[in-house]
Order: sequence, then structure tokens, then C-alpha cells
Amino acid sequence: MTPQDGSGAGELPAPPRSHWRNLPSWWIWIVAVSTVVATLAVLVGLSPVVRGPLVAWVVLVCPSVGFGYRSRAADPLARWVIGGVGAVGLATVVAELLLLSRAWSPTALLVVVGTVATLLVRGPLRWRRRPLTR
Repeated sequence: MTPQDGSGAGELPAPPRSHWRNLPSWWIWIVAVSTVVATLAVLVGLSPVVRGPLVAWVVLVCPSVGFGYRSRAADPLARWVIGGVGAVGLATVVAELLLLSRAWSPTALLVVVGTVATLLVRGPLRWRRRPLTR
């Protein structure tokens, strides 16, 4: 309810802008191509000097970009922290699930984390809602 004098003191603040506008559209391509290149580097068996930074990029940096921009934090440092914690948590959970299901493979970890990172960076999925009743 607003006061009768028209000052607008009781109005609700405007909703925050979507953070997805801040994320450049080319990030999805960087994350997707990085995942494919790192997976191929692991499968081909490139030198660990080349393979190590690629795998670290896909497992730690790519998900942190997605988690950081999915957070609603206004502070850039908070986004970095949320992204880093989310990336480490994602890698840990995926590794544990692969280990418990007796399907452990570093390549599978790389593919799953890279795919989730690509979906995180892609942004919100826009599904058409169907009515519950016909």
C-alpha cells in the first residue's frame, strides 16, 4: 500500500536484473569446446603437461563460471567464492557417485562435469508449460 501523499515510500523495490545478461554468449562455446578438447586429450593420451591444465580448466574453472553467474550475489568476490565452492563440490559429488557405483573413470568425471558446466553456463532452460488439465 502506498501513502496517500504520493511519495511512494511504501512501494516494493524493483526486482533485480537477471545476471544472465552479464554473461557473454560466447562462454557456452568456450566451455563446450574446452570439454571436448580436454576429453580428447585424455583419450588420446597427450603429455600430462598439456593434459593437466586442460582437465583443471574443465573441472574447476568452467563449472565455477556457471555457478558464479547462477548465484544472485551482487558482489563479484562473492560470485568467485560461490563459483569455486560449487565447482569443487560438483567434482566431489560426481567423483563419489562414480566411485560408489563402481564406474570410476577420470574420463567419465571429466565428461560429466564438463556437461554439467555447459548446462550451467547455458542459462535457464525455457520450457513451455503445459496445462495440468485438458
